[in-house]
Amino acid sequence: MVKNIFENIIEISLSVSVVIALLIVLSKVLDKNYTAKWRYWVWLILAIRLIIPVNITLPDPPINLSAPEKAVHEGLAGDQRNVQTMDETTVKKPENESFIPSRIESEHSQKSTTNNQLSTINDFKITNILTALWITGAALFLMYHLIIYFSYRKNIKAWCKAIEEQDILKTYKDVCEEIKINKTIPIMMCGIIKSPMVLGFWKPVLLLPDMTIPPYHMKMILRHELIHVKRRDVLYKALILLTRATHWFNPLVHLMAIEANKDVELSCDAAVVENQNIKYRKDYSEAILSVIHKGKAPKAVFSTNFDGGKRVLKKRFASLFDLRKKRKGIISLIMVVLIISIMGLCISCTQNTGSEMDKSTGGTGKSAEKTDKNDKEADNRETGKVALYINEKLGFSLNFPVEWKDRYIIEESDDNISVFCKKVYDKYKGAGLLFTMQRAVGELITEADMQQAPVMQQIVLQGNGYTYFTRRPSDIQYPPDDEEVSSDYETMSEQIINVPHWISLLGDEKPAALNEGFKVAGSSFFTVEIPSDWRIEAIDVPSPRWGIYDGDNLVGTFDLIPYRSEGNGKESKDNDNVIREYLFNNETCREFRITLNSRNADGGTMEKIKNSFKFVEGPFNIIDLQSNALQYLAEGGKKVFGTIQDFEVQDGKPVVVHVNVMKFLSDDENNEYPNGFNIEDLNRIESYPLDFGVSIAPLVPPDYNSYGMYEMPLLDENYIKKYENYKDFYYDFIIGNDGQLKIILGHYVP
Repeated sequence: MVKNIFENIIEISLSVSVVIALLIVLSKVLDKNYTAKWRYWVWLILAIRLIIPVNITLPDPPINLSAPEKAVHEGLAGDQRNVQTMDETTVKKPENESFIPSRIESEHSQKSTTNNQLSTINDFKITNILTALWITGAALFLMYHLIIYFSYRKNIKAWCKAIEEQDILKTYKDVCEEIKINKTIPIMMCGIIKSPMVLGFWKPVLLLPDMTIPPYHMKMILRHELIHVKRRDVLYKALILLTRATHWFNPLVHLMAIEANKDVELSCDAAVVENQNIKYRKDYSEAILSVIHKGKAPKAVFSTNFDGGKRVLKKRFASLFDLRKKRKGIISLIMVVLIISIMGLCISCTQNTGSEMDKSTGGTGKSAEKTDKNDKEADNRETGKVALYINEKLGFSLNFPVEWKDRYIIEESDDNISVFCKKVYDKYKGAGLLFTMQRAVGELITEADMQQAPVMQQIVLQGNGYTYFTRRPSDIQYPPDDEEVSSDYETMSEQIINVPHWISLLGDEKPAALNEGFKVAGSSFFTVEIPSDWRIEAIDVPSPRWGIYDGDNLVGTFDLIPYRSEGNGKESKDNDNVIREYLFNNETCREFRITLNSRNADGGTMEKIKNSFKFVEGPFNIIDLQSNALQYLAEGGKKVFGTIQDFEVQDGKPVVVHVNVMKFLSDDENNEYPNGFNIEDLNRIESYPLDFGVSIAPLVPPDYNSYGMYEMPLLDENYIKKYENYKDFYYDFIIGNDGQLKIILGHYVP
């Protein structure tokens, strides 16, 4: 029975290896189009298949792995030689003719039987040896990891203590309720671990490192680890470990395990930041960095942790800021299951009875790929002194420098192309990304918007209702010690700044409007349909505002305003002169006010504009900061008006702000203040500790009467050095319900 299990394991290992190899080869494409959660489930399906030692094959499978047969062939050859010798003896001694043939037949039968028995015995011994070797290897593999686990658990047990901080316990309870975990697990502080983790299989424990973690980051960290608990990721990792032990001889299974453990963390990150804005994602990435930069993650099984190595960390950060919509891949999962089943039917591990196995190689995919590339050669051809690339779908062409000929590779997708250095791409399996060229709807996107991204971006062309921009990779794309490829990559990379001179519009196709007589316009924050003879332009005012023009006449505006600051849940507000609508996006916590002059537009026009309006998740800006301030106040915080007296500094960084508290009094109905306001000094100093990552929105020059769209530095030692006159201004200090300073907003006083 054990022998049969071993043979089934070999068959399963080979059939599933084909699927694993395909997934790894196609990982770059799959990463772009499918979520980490999809890959998480694919690896789970493969792991379950790998540890079920039952395999059903076709009666005559295309791939038949034969057992060792050297002894069998030698036995048959020996029998033939014996027959030939006996025949000759028979001819030479006819006097014994009546007796000898029967004796010869008997001896031949005995020798043949003996040789076949020896062959069977040898075959049996080899199979038994391989089976015993497989069992021994699996046992040693499991024993090794279990010893490490129990040793690690024993070592940290003495360093664990119950958490007594009520803030942490309350946050832990709140997160459990938010993600609907009914049975909470113990939470403890451990002095020797470097990052948070869930440890244990039967009785898991959530361990936090003994370090100061800001409350905002603490909530994110706890959410991450509790999602692991809810999904039973320790059980998932145990299953992956069992798969590795069962197939310890198969390197592809170990590669699968690495990818699976990586996707456990990526899918957990995705669950934490689901439906969150860019600021939240940045804060979450800072939370990850804050708890992993001081040490390496443990290698104990039956645990989850926040770390994962530099390469995994880079991929996690890239995934956090990858806002492309990806497929859930339910149909693809079904296809994976079907492929596994088909491969299982086609591979058998039985003794070959004499006929050779049919051998076939499949090159359909590669041939199709080559054909596709050959077809594109007609469009992406060399003309004159440039290598011309044409993309009709995205409506642009690129005139690459002639020296780039045969040195680049382009991968195309629905809304962008990726340009690679060919030497790096070929040598390092898809690395060597130089830039991606992306297309966004609208021509109101600005360079200032581009500069807020965590990676380098540059607008290279605007026209036909679109903005084209390049995005540089955030991580290293080539090994610096490989001088040949690094030199080629760096030479090409230095020329990317010239892409605006290489790109041209192709045709005049514009974004399609659903309303007849309308056209599509857009910015980094919205897309909308407006009448074809109207246009939208950004208005240079303190707050983000876009004017709607009919010729030279201003007929309306789009205003990005603090979330829930005006609309109060109402959809519209009309008077004799204007038609006004408020639109809300609860996911990004943003609000737009649309205003139209009733003399230039009627309710029908407003209705079409409103229904076509779509929020775009543009960069975090001053309005978002004001929205956050309002949210803190709504949650029980308070606003304090005054000036900055000074700071308490620790390790060179401000940790407490001392506020000279004042009262701002506006004119009442009696207009008793000559300037329209009055500032009353309350002669009181109040001190507030700084929360982690406090942002300040200073009033900006030259008039110091408004904010900068993206001028929101952190309140740290760099701010104090750069803004030396910070004591000369009035501020609104936003204090959270925990008594900590959250945000500072400059307060303009005429």
